[in-house]
Amino acid sequence: MHNVKFDSAILDILLAHPQGISEYELIRLLQQPPYQLIKADALADNHVMFQTHFILFNSLYRLRHRLLTEQRGNLLISASSIKRLPFSPGEDALQQSDKLQAYYLDWRNLHDTSEDDVDDMLERFWLRMAGISEALDPDTVQQAFTTLELHPNATLLEAKQQYRRLLHQAHPDKGGDSERTVALKQAFDIASAHLKHQ
Repeated sequence: MHNVKFDSAILDILLAHPQGISEYELIRLLQQPPYQLIKADALADNHVMFQTHFILFNSLYRLRHRLLTEQRGNLLISASSIKRLPFSPGEDALQQSDKLQAYYLDWRNLHDTSEDDVDDMLERFWLRMAGISEALDPDTVQQAFTTLELHPNATLLEAKQQYRRLLHQAHPDKGGDSERTVALKQAFDIASAHLKHQ
């Protein structure tokens, strides 16, 4: 799956953005002319978004290895900042123990990750971001159910359907706001985590 054209396009963009660029911005630029190497629907759903992310990070880690091997530079790689750095001797050895590099360079991690796996990863990520532990206390769960207007014996399917309905109502075009959207997302993460671990 090595794609020289893809790697060259990434390097071109990074050279044009010496201050660094976010993963989202990089994907958007790779979707547009003159590149058009990533499909327009690459962020359409969680699974496709994961696949796009994986392929991009695979290329970034391969490119970083190439730059280090050729002593032409290094790459800072994270979702919030991707940046080309100058070469510094001795850095190649430090990269060998990078667990993320090992993950993204193993294509099995792309092929073996199902839609459910991606949903679970995202759920755990958002729970961590919200500072919510996996052992949810009853008051937190009750508040989440109240926010989502769920009855106490609701199923995971009902929670998903209700979340989508309320999220649609909270859309700015419908008179909603971003604070309500964030509150609904947090409530759904808590409710779904509770329902999955019952």
